[in-house]
Amino acid sequence: MSTYLASLAGGFLIGTSAAMLLLLNGRIAGISGIVGRLAQGVGLTTNLAFVLGLLLGPFTYLLVFGGWPAVQITAGWP
Repeated sequence: MSTYLASLAGGFLIGTSAAMLLLLNGRIAGISGIVGRLAQGVGLTTNLAFVLGLLLGPFTYLLVFGGWPAVQITAGWP
């Protein structure tokens, strides 16, 4: 069970941020729409914060846990 905790926490954070964006700003968390609005200069603060969070998230993980997670694919090609 503990092997799924990181995935559960990640999914919870993504779901929470998407729900907060919808409830607080009335927008759906779609990356193409957010980047498009950012390029148009609409809602710079919110859209820039979302994109920076996506880009800096992996590096925050690296700082907190001191390394990248080990990825092992055990399934073969279909």
